Amino acid sequence: MNDVRKLIYVTLVGFLLFLMFWFSIVYISACGFTLTCNQANPIVVRTPIPTLIPPSSANPQAGENVPEFNNVRWPQLS
Repeated sequence: MNDVRKLIYVTLVGFLLFLMFWFSIVYISACGFTLTCNQANPIVVRTPIPTLIPPSSANPQAGENVPEFNNVRWPQLS
């Protein structure tokens, strides 16, 4: 009876060691030798052109050159 029990324990311990070895191979192949694996983080896509008006031109002070937007003069048709 002790031989069967020993065989069962050896099989269970061997199976658990095999699982730990397999998971470590999968982790190392995905993340390398680091504990800060960020493979599953979403990629942040940013626009290269700023979409907000800078604060310096949003509220111009008196005496500054104020930019004029949409200052287009169309020719008069006669």
